[in-house]
Formats: sequence, C-alpha cells, structure tokens
Amino acid sequence: MSKKISKKQIKINWNEIDTVLLDMDGTLVDHHYEGYFWSTLLPRAYAKKNGISVNKAFEITNEEIMKHEGTFNWSSVDFWEKKFGIQLWDIRYQIKHLIKLHPHTIRFLKFLRKNNKKIYLVTASEPRDVDLKLSHSKIRPYFDGIYNQFDIKKAKHEKLFWKRLKKIVRYDNEKTLFVDDGVDVLKAAKAGGIKFLVLKAKYNSKRPARKSNGFLRAHHLDEIIP
Repeated sequence: MSKKISKKQIKINWNEIDTVLLDMDGTLVDHHYEGYFWSTLLPRAYAKKNGISVNKAFEITNEEIMKHEGTFNWSSVDFWEKKFGIQLWDIRYQIKHLIKLHPHTIRFLKFLRKNNKKIYLVTASEPRDVDLKLSHSKIRPYFDGIYNQFDIKKAKHEKLFWKRLKKIVRYDNEKTLFVDDGVDVLKAAKAGGIKFLVLKAKYNSKRPARKSNGFLRAHHLDEIIP
C-alpha cells in the first residue's frame, strides 16, 4: 500500500486539543478485512452449509445483517456465529493476514504521542475482535485506554454512549478530537458534546471515499497532521 503523503491538509488547532478518541475499523484499520469477511466469506460458508448458491446466501445473510444495523448485534461476531450456525471466528483467524493499517496510521499515532495527547481507542467491536486486530497490527501500546460499546453497554450510534464514556474517561469535550469513518457515529458524538470531529472518508482501500455530510473530511490521517 502506498505511503504517499496527502497534498490536502485539514486545519486543526492542536493547541486546543489534549485528548484524541479514535475508532478502529475503517479509521485506523483498513475495512477491507471486514468487507471481505462479511460480503464474501460468510456467504460462501452459509451457501456450503445450506446447499444453496453463493448469490442466494449473500441475499439471505445480508438481509439479516442489515436488520441489525446500528445495534450491538451488528458488530458482534458471537451473535452472527449463533445466528447462522457457522464457526465464524475460525474463518476470521484464518484471514488475519488481511488485517492492515491504513496509510499513515503509525505516523499519526506517533505524532499524537510526541505531542503528549491522551489517546483512546473507542470501537464498536467486541473485545475478542479488538484483541485480534491490535495483536496483529501491534498498535496497542499507543493507547492510554481501550473502550468498546459492549463495555459501555450502549451502541456508539447512541448519544448515551458518549455521555457514559465521558464519565469514565473524564475528557473535556471542548478539548477533544474524535475521528471515525461513520457519519451516524460522528453525529452521536456531536450530540454528546465533542467539539472536534473528523470523518475518515477512505475507510476501505477497495471502496470509494465517503461524503463529508457536514463534517471535516480526511481521506488519510496525515491530512490532519500539521
């Protein structure tokens, strides 16, 4: 993957920021791993298990998954493993070589650490999935804390998630930056009071970048490094 420096720069006054909250999938880690798993490998496994075509299996599994968008079940491999009766964790570990960091992720994390920012991982993924990706990518040491919606007991799409997180981490909304690849999550964080918000638009190296929807928009993380 190219590490070419982005020409576009987003102006952020880093002197006003002391805490940075970062999403994992799509923001730090290339979402291609997730996309390939859910849209290709899951339907193949489901088709084999049920003796149907892969196309039909994709229709069935995708329809079921979309019913749970924005909920705990949406990002719970444990839930879908039981739902579809397939050993999904085995498949995920078999393709862990596809877990890749986005360009400039390490550079961005080093910039934050060098400038004495508090860094917290805030993810919708369940603990086992977080451990898999952080162990493979080796970025765990950069974080001052790691929080997922299963610990908070509210989905990241909900305003209450951010109120509960703030009580735990005790960050100052006026001095906090949050970067995520999901517009709905950014809206919830904004409703929760966080001042600085950035959309990580190029969430998947194999897919088009997302539109800004009114948020500051960075294709890659080096665009917000001064």
